[in-house]
Amino acid sequence: MFEIMYNSRRWDAYFMRNDIRPLQISYEQLQKSPGDLIEKIADLVQIPIDTKNLLEPRIMTVQRDEETLAWRQKFCSEKKDLNRLDLPASPNP
Repeated sequence: MFEIMYNSRRWDAYFMRNDIRPLQISYEQLQKSPGDLIEKIADLVQIPIDTKNLLEPRIMTVQRDEETLAWRQKFCSEKKDLNRLDLPASPNP
């Protein structure tokens, strides 16, 4: 988790230094309204799209299952305190 957060912050710093404002998309946004996000992407890259075909209802299925739940439970039990942000301090040598 620490490495993921560290690398994410490095990307944020890179974008800020280079005055880049990336389009950030969450899974929840994509699930809620995929057509709206596709329109945003098309606008960003300046590609015209035909929204009448794009926004037709799509069937989306949740992909999590019992195995996913088992992995999550294992992760939570091994990490104990999920509210802790940093790694524990290492003892002095």
